[in-house]
Amino acid sequence: MRTIILFVCLILVSCASPTVIKGAMYSGQEKVPREKAIVYLFRPAAFVGSAREYNMFIDGEVAAVLANGTYTKVVLSPGEYSFGVQIVENWMGGGPYLETTYNVEPGKEYFLAYFKSLPLGNSKQSDYFLHKKQSKVFSGLHEGGLLDADHLIGFVHKQHALMELQKLRLAVGSQLTKKI
Repeated sequence: MRTIILFVCLILVSCASPTVIKGAMYSGQEKVPREKAIVYLFRPAAFVGSAREYNMFIDGEVAAVLANGTYTKVVLSPGEYSFGVQIVENWMGGGPYLETTYNVEPGKEYFLAYFKSLPLGNSKQSDYFLHKKQSKVFSGLHEGGLLDADHLIGFVHKQHALMELQKLRLAVGSQLTKKI
């Protein structure tokens, strides 16, 4: 019996052990270089999924790991990119993978958010996200037959994004590992 309890405790600790350190609170926008674009990747704090970290992908490669209530920023050259998100989980699989594409332009900033559920309560997705076709929703059963809450990824209107970012901390150690 003790072996079973010890095993369960080890699993719970390993699931909740964060690898992302939360840094300073968001302090405001940075100046966007004329020839580049800045994309803020963020994950508002939420109870559902709060112990899990999420990989944020750009063109199929992990660009950042976001813990609950964190953000990071990446500087990109102009062009079309695919942006994706998936749970960081080693022992149960990664869960659903969501992906959206977007064309970033030089001298502009963008705000890409991942949510387990929309943070504004009764707000409609069309009011929150820039374009319906650029936000993706996963709901219901995913691989393995596990029931999971809604997952959303999309580019958010600036006014909503700035309200969310002011509540978030920098995800230290999650910055892009390769230059794009």
